[in-house]
Amino acid sequence: MITIKTTSEKQRIAVLRNGHFKRLTGPGVVFLLNWPGKKHLLINVGDHGRLVSVDQAKFGNDILPVVLQGSAKSGDIRISGFQDNMILATAEDVAGHTGRDDSLADEDSEQPRFKAKNFWIGLPVILLFCAVCWMGLFYAATQIFHEQQVYKKGVVAIGTVIKKIEHSSIDSTDATYYVTYTFRTSTRNLVNDKVRIDYGLWNGFKVNGPIIVRYIPDQPEINLPDGTHMSEFYYWAGGVSLAGSLLFAVILFGMLIKKIAGGYRGETDQFLGEQ
Repeated sequence: MITIKTTSEKQRIAVLRNGHFKRLTGPGVVFLLNWPGKKHLLINVGDHGRLVSVDQAKFGNDILPVVLQGSAKSGDIRISGFQDNMILATAEDVAGHTGRDDSLADEDSEQPRFKAKNFWIGLPVILLFCAVCWMGLFYAATQIFHEQQVYKKGVVAIGTVIKKIEHSSIDSTDATYYVTYTFRTSTRNLVNDKVRIDYGLWNGFKVNGPIIVRYIPDQPEINLPDGTHMSEFYYWAGGVSLAGSLLFAVILFGMLIKKIAGGYRGETDQFLGEQ
């Protein structure tokens, strides 16, 4: 399950696995993967803890690594900031002080606006990814349909190979093959096209040599060299696009639910994603 959270500059989410600290994440929009044994703890500048060793402190029931600035004779500390993957802490200087530091009042009042800003930044990004996946799915479905129509209703024409193209990958472990060709329809209209084909067909063609083309009479732009079968590739591409669109739809739904729930729940200042 994926949880989406937003954190400010003075907040981080500590990721723990089986009770052991792994990393800090944030600030900004954070995508959290919830797995068995995994826990996400929201920590803020001003949160209070107690040292259990020179470089570890207990916050609630969890122990997190800290970098202590100065000395803490009483063992009481509070979080003063974050640097990379480190929690910076200072000694508690006011006896009996509990809760957050008063200097953070302005920060607290800014949280709803900060979260709203991150929501409206993340929303168009997710919508863009969804749109790309949906376009890929539509294109794959269209190509599969066209191929089926060509072999079902298409007529045959003899064309000429204009160019053979090979696109190799950077490490030369894979390549794609294309052929550019031209042919005339039964009404003598000239059609030029370029299509991706498998290596066996590509290797058998010769530049300026003949090529058998199947096309739909009333839509000659829908055509394929005879023997071309790209459905398997487009089924794979369509499956990836479908999976991506479903994933981003779930993320989008989660963001909307979080936004709606946030209006009733207010400031989130508790443990997140506890398994």
